[in-house]
This record gives sequence, C-alpha cells and structure tokens, in this order.
Amino acid sequence: MKLGLFLRLALLLFLARVAASVADTQRCFYDKDQLAPDYIIPCYTGWGNAHFSCCKVGNKCLEHNACYDSDTGNTYQYGCTDETYQDPSCPQKCDLDRSKCE
Repeated sequence: MKLGLFLRLALLLFLARVAASVADTQRCFYDKDQLAPDYIIPCYTGWGNAHFSCCKVGNKCLEHNACYDSDTGNTYQYGCTDETYQDPSCPQKCDLDRSKCE
C-alpha cells in the first residue's frame, strides 16, 4: 500500500514538472483575464490550434472542453488558454458566477 502511495506521489511530481514546462508557453484562464492556478494546465499543446481547454494536473481531458477526475468520479469544466475567454475551447459556464472561482 505504501508503494502505491509512493508511485502516485512520484507521478504527481512528474506531472507537476511537465506542467511547469508547459506553463512557460501557455497559461490557463478560468475567465477573461483571470489566470488559473499553476495546477491547471492545457489539455494539449502544439497541435496547430491556438488555444486549448484546461484541466487539473493528473485529470483526463475529454471532448467538449470537459475534464474527468478519476479519484472522485467527477466530470467538470475549468478553463482555457485564451486570456480573452472568447475561443471555442473555453467552456461556457452558463450563469455561473466565475468571480468566485479560485
């Protein structure tokens, strides 16, 4: 059991390092001009698109700008790499008051 926890922590550390290198080129935003925390990273980079949706480190990127957290079983939307929040990769959160987001 301790080995499983160690491997999980090692994987998270590795993903955090990858996230840091990706963050140097593209950052994520949860609303217009609202920078997301460092643990939110672009789903993809360098595939010809200017912007991408974003998810938490270690979560799975899904279609339609959604993310999946296998630990909790939750599907969610977070943000995108477009600081103007106008790109189609930016999740439209309906009437959510995004000013309360962290």
